[in-house]
Amino acid sequence: MYTSPLLTNLAAAVRKVEMDIASVQKQLSTGTKVLNPGENGIVTTLTAQAQGYDIAVKNITSATNVLDIGQTTLTAIAEVISNMKNLASQASSAGLSTSDLASISTTFQNLFAQITPLFTAAQINGASNNILIAGSFGVTTDAAGTQFTLTGVDLGTSLGLATTSAAITTAAPFTATTAATVVTELATFLGNISTAQGTISAYSSTLDALSESAKGVSSGLTSTVGSISKIDSTLLQAQLQQLNTQQSIDYYLVSQANTSLAAILQIFR
Repeated sequence: MYTSPLLTNLAAAVRKVEMDIASVQKQLSTGTKVLNPGENGIVTTLTAQAQGYDIAVKNITSATNVLDIGQTTLTAIAEVISNMKNLASQASSAGLSTSDLASISTTFQNLFAQITPLFTAAQINGASNNILIAGSFGVTTDAAGTQFTLTGVDLGTSLGLATTSAAITTAAPFTATTAATVVTELATFLGNISTAQGTISAYSSTLDALSESAKGVSSGLTSTVGSISKIDSTLLQAQLQQLNTQQSIDYYLVSQANTSLAAILQIFR
């Protein structure tokens, strides 16, 4: 079967125009431009970087949650210690009976027993994520893997409250002397808690700043990707109109070529 070179070329032109029309229509419907290899490479790189900063924001948020729990725990412990200090102050007063001292000691010990559970519960996913434990843990703060190290406020040793636990037991109630010693110790410990709260607050402020910075970089990268991928609808509409016109011309030429070829073949029949 004879195939005209002209028809072959016209058919190829028609197919190309049809593909171009489909491509333009898809870009208009999705709002996303068809990128060349160079643009694709840039978009891939920038997108990966933005995702890295998004992960950093999540890491910082997790660390901030640890700090928030630490602050809440310190507030609860400070309240318990304050109540213990008030009891010890009462016990240091003159004129209390033995039964009064025994009652105060029992209440004091019940409060004292609340501290360790509060302390050990101040963690997320294990003791390594407890800001109240001596040591440190790192927080990835940007896409490059930069670490911000949070050092534990080290209340673990202080929470031993050695003098308090040794001086007061239910079997050996307060005396005025031991009560006065405990008041001094608890006042010092409340000061330690205040210092720890200040440290954690400073950590939180630093992490908030780092988080905002990472969010800003991620947003900028995402915006750049969007600008690269965004279509120019006016330009595409004009291009589509040109393609539709070209398609009509190609169809007409194919029709005319088929008619001419049929006439030529008729001569040889």
